[in-house]
Amino acid sequence: MKSAIEQTLNQDVPRLMRRHLAVRSAYVFGSVATGFERVHSDVDVTVRVDRGLTPVEMFDLRLKIADALEDLLGRPVDVVVLNTASLKMIHQVMTTGRRLYAADPEEETAFRLQKRKEYFDFQYYLKDDRKALKAFYGC
Repeated sequence: MKSAIEQTLNQDVPRLMRRHLAVRSAYVFGSVATGFERVHSDVDVTVRVDRGLTPVEMFDLRLKIADALEDLLGRPVDVVVLNTASLKMIHQVMTTGRRLYAADPEEETAFRLQKRKEYFDFQYYLKDDRKALKAFYGC
């Protein structure tokens, strides 16, 4: 049997996201998504929003969604806007998170593929930087 949190995430969160037309997708990640949540764990959610939103609009939307999710789940909720997250964070969400909502699944798949490509391109440069640092410090 699914927990109350899982039922709310699966049923109520998609309905909530549909009410916010600027939300393109939403994921749960962190301890709740991986099954390592504790009684007092917060719920980590990320949303991808329309590109045209200003930083102020993104911030306001993030707060509205966080408040609504806290009311639904009865727990603290941390909402991250995927549009402004680091590639490392996006990779974590895409590999360990669970999608709750996608306004357009094909668009979401294209976004995921693009970010995966960017992440692996970025890894090449990180490895070079690590090698250079190790050589510099004699490790």
